[in-house]
Amino acid sequence: MATVSFRLQSLILEGDGAAAFSHKTQVGRSVESVCVVRSSGVRQFSSAVGYSSKCSELQPFVSNRDVERGRRNGVLRIRAAAAVPAAPAPNPTVEQRQVRPSPAEAARTILDICTEGTLSTLTENDSWPTATAVRFALDADGNPIFRFPAAALHTRNVAVDNRASLHVQLEQPGRQKPQCTLRGRIQKVEDADLQKKLDAFWGRRFGAERVQDDSYFIMTVEQALQSQDMGEEEVWMSGADYSLAVADPLRDFAPKIVEDMNRKHWEDVRRFTNIYAGLKQAEVEEVSMTWVDRLGFDLHVLTKNRQMLEIRIPFMREVADERDARSSLTMMAQIAWERERSLNPPGVAFVGSFSVSS
Repeated sequence: MATVSFRLQSLILEGDGAAAFSHKTQVGRSVESVCVVRSSGVRQFSSAVGYSSKCSELQPFVSNRDVERGRRNGVLRIRAAAAVPAAPAPNPTVEQRQVRPSPAEAARTILDICTEGTLSTLTENDSWPTATAVRFALDADGNPIFRFPAAALHTRNVAVDNRASLHVQLEQPGRQKPQCTLRGRIQKVEDADLQKKLDAFWGRRFGAERVQDDSYFIMTVEQALQSQDMGEEEVWMSGADYSLAVADPLRDFAPKIVEDMNRKHWEDVRRFTNIYAGLKQAEVEEVSMTWVDRLGFDLHVLTKNRQMLEIRIPFMREVADERDARSSLTMMAQIAWERERSLNPPGVAFVGSFSVSS
């Protein structure tokens, strides 16, 4: 049995403007560290401790959960998850705090960012699934739009059997490769008015281009399969859940934010692993931010003993846009800097240790 220990580091306080650390405006958010050893059939047990926002009336709550899930060998995953405080309302459990976009939101984000994927259709003669790389756009509901010439393989295939799947993978810095597979039926678009609408969707991605022989095709999504990374557990969802989800508001800005944090603020990124994930600086060889979304950010860590960690750290509150995200990162960096130097703002509480066994 292997035991990995991480400290439940801090009760972070936030508020309005300069009075952020005033007792009158404090809102407490505890930080929960959860680690999962990524190997097949691992049992995860987590325990989180939180406190009310009034530091003079600390009211602890504990939330436990027992989960089994498959993971890749050799990689440890940590989630440093903020738990929403209770005061003056009853304390919610950690599970009520969303720390990562839902699978449906992640799927919409992946499809919105990517412009190329692998389309698989059934061959017209023997019904074998055959895949090729394709470009695609999206309509307002997230349904993929394609353009094929009359003689194309997929044009011939869908004329006989229009069932198809589209696989899309998002390349992120580090090891993570979020991916999504859509299953549905592809129809050739004959209506002139609809063709004009699809022209607009296509033009937003690829500019004005038109080949006389090309026709528009659209896939009506019936199911979607989403995975956060290669080798991780996949999540099925209905076409309706996929269509109703909204892509992450930071999707167009995340690469630049990540680049800036790794290039200009690398000391803050290292500090995040210490203060929010409980890793001592002496234990860390390399660390980099790999992605950011409205709920938090991901870190990829290589330890001195050559162990690779993937850490999820949530924002203290949901962010709305790029400016909001950069502001939250700056605030978290400042709090981490002060904590590292024992310059804690008044009323900030730090709690004990936390361990997970596998």
